[in-house]
Amino acid sequence: MEIGADPIVRLERGVMRGVLRPVILSLLDKTTMHGYQIVKSIEKITGFKMSISTIYTILGELEKKGLIKRVGHQNGKTFYTITREGKRILEGIRVRLKKRLDRVMELLFS
Repeated sequence: MEIGADPIVRLERGVMRGVLRPVILSLLDKTTMHGYQIVKSIEKITGFKMSISTIYTILGELEKKGLIKRVGHQNGKTFYTITREGKRILEGIRVRLKKRLDRVMELLFS
């Protein structure tokens, strides 16, 4: 079997991709970070390696929506933080996702 062809791994990756935006907003709610720090934090939390291009695509999308903003450059790295609107959206996502994920977890583990 090819590396990455495992259907369980593919399913897990799909789930992770679905929650990347709220995860990134949550990370930036805690501290200012650059893209590589976000990649490494996600890897540490989830065990999944996300490509830097995937993360920068999502950062661009979140920035365009006004949910995050650039706050500086240092050593060739761009740092991001969450905006007020991003915090408002994140809080709403947390409430809604918690309810849904609780029901999903109950179903999966019952």
